[in-house]
Order: sequence, then C-alpha cells, then structure tokens
Amino acid sequence: MSVILHHLESNTYLLLSKGADSVMFPRLTQQSRDSDITAATKTFCDDFASEGLRTLILAERQMTKKEVDQYLSEY
Repeated sequence: MSVILHHLESNTYLLLSKGADSVMFPRLTQQSRDSDITAATKTFCDDFASEGLRTLILAERQMTKKEVDQYLSEY
C-alpha cells in the first residue's frame, strides 16, 4: 500500500509505502539492499517471523514530477 505526498512549499513529491518484508525488500535499490541497516532489519524480521509474528516494512522514495504524472496517467 502506498501514498504519494506533494509538499507544496518545496514542490517535492514523496512516495511512502508499506508491505510485507517479502514484497518490500526486493524493491529496494541495490545500494539499499547492501546496507548494514537493511541486513539488520532482515535479521529482526526473520527473528520475529520465527516467533510467529507478522512484520510490515515502511519505505520512502522521492519522486520527480514526471514520475508522478506518468503514474497518475496510468492509474
């Protein structure tokens, strides 16, 4: 599930997404996938899952006006 926010004062766009770790981790950039924070987060998610707990991952990405317009024209 995602939402696109438009900050009027700076005219910037921000995509906020949430989802299961199995869906969100593959969508990370290679740089993010290789980070220590991502590795630690995966470990925490695996630990929680082994206890029968569900987890949600939150992510954000800045978008350009062109990307937002393209998305809006498709959906």
